[in-house]
Amino acid sequence: MAILFFLGFLSTYLAYFSYCKGMMRLNATKVAVIANLEPVIASLLAWWWWGELFPPLGLLGASLIFFAIFLIILKEPKKLN
Repeated sequence: MAILFFLGFLSTYLAYFSYCKGMMRLNATKVAVIANLEPVIASLLAWWWWGELFPPLGLLGASLIFFAIFLIILKEPKKLN
């Protein structure tokens, strides 16, 4: 029974709770970037670890997401001291 508690509560609930709490500290643009980057990272890890196929359309989508992140980083306002 403790294993079910660990799997259900600790690894799922606390992970999503921490994720949401962390997202609350960021602005909407950064949250959108992080949320869109997750499937790209998951796809790349699946390709690397398990040899999953990464079709050309997936490469196009991933490159568009990385390009958007690059644009957001470039337009980041500089903070004054």
